[in-house]
Amino acid sequence: MARCADWEAFDRLRQVLRDEHRAMIAYSSLARQYLMLTGKTLFKGMSFDELHRLQLDIETSTLTPDQPDACILMIAISDNRGYEELLEGDERRMLTQLVERVQQLDPDVIEGHNLFGFDIPFLVARAEYHGVPLALGRNGSTLRVGLPRACVIGANNRTFKPAFVHGRHLLDTYLAVQRFDIGRGELESYGLKESAQSLGLALEERIYLEREQIPRLWQTDPDTVRQYCLQDVHETRRLAELVLPTEFYQCQMVPDPCRTSPPSAQGKR
Repeated sequence: MARCADWEAFDRLRQVLRDEHRAMIAYSSLARQYLMLTGKTLFKGMSFDELHRLQLDIETSTLTPDQPDACILMIAISDNRGYEELLEGDERRMLTQLVERVQQLDPDVIEGHNLFGFDIPFLVARAEYHGVPLALGRNGSTLRVGLPRACVIGANNRTFKPAFVHGRHLLDTYLAVQRFDIGRGELESYGLKESAQSLGLALEERIYLEREQIPRLWQTDPDTVRQYCLQDVHETRRLAELVLPTEFYQCQMVPDPCRTSPPSAQGKR
């Protein structure tokens, strides 16, 4: 067991051991290090329903945030306590309102489908463009994006960039549904709509739009886009209720933060 005075010393030590090809276990998550050292686990005595879970979805004009006409058209948020809201209008104001709502609602968990692959990168890029700090942490700190890592799903790896918010768990149902389907192998697609349909979670009144339709339809029929966006967060919540309890209850036994991808450790066992 090696203890370091600070993070910089830990990082230097880890780099030296890597360069020397030493076998080691070195977790890059301070939260996981603390839990492992103390033996503490999370959510003791709680049921999954007791978590305060917020769902997030954005609709955008483009698929990437660096295109000249890129912008967020609306942000849908809901939670498992009956709250829901659509934020729209001025992009800078929407981002500010998102931070305000998260701080007001104070959820334990923020859920989204392809949260790490689309919603968070887009939000981060547009927030940087407007100079809006995404201060979503319970201590007022800003959202932090980590280095790329692999999510092990059966025999396959999915590369993604994790994001971290102080005092909250960020859970991506896109990754969770793939892990959920390892033993079943029944899903042909892991998209939100396809997963919900295959798992019997889609409602009859569900609206289905092609991605390229949305910017144009936002100009001609904004109410349909609003309903579609709200249905996305509702469907994400129902999907999470099916695929995430395993991760939640595992945290009551294993000293690790709640996550939809297994933790990475530098080096090897």
